[in-house]
Amino acid sequence: MGSLPVHSVEVTTKEMEGLPDARGDSVRGMLSSDYGIDVGRVKVTLGYLIKADLQLDELERTVYDLFADPIIEHGTCSG
Repeated sequence: MGSLPVHSVEVTTKEMEGLPDARGDSVRGMLSSDYGIDVGRVKVTLGYLIKADLQLDELERTVYDLFADPIIEHGTCSG
């Protein structure tokens, strides 16, 4: 019995006028208040590792079915 492959999914907030990256803004605020580090912008990417026997088309379907909101987020996968 072989080991299962590991696939990755990454999700990032789309760059749209009026759409903030709430997680990025939160991290930027913590950097400033907790460490005195002022940065112009922080962009957060969420990463998921999935250990499963999936075909590429199955993995691609999971991106927007399970992990990313297609209206406000961009998702990618590999593996």
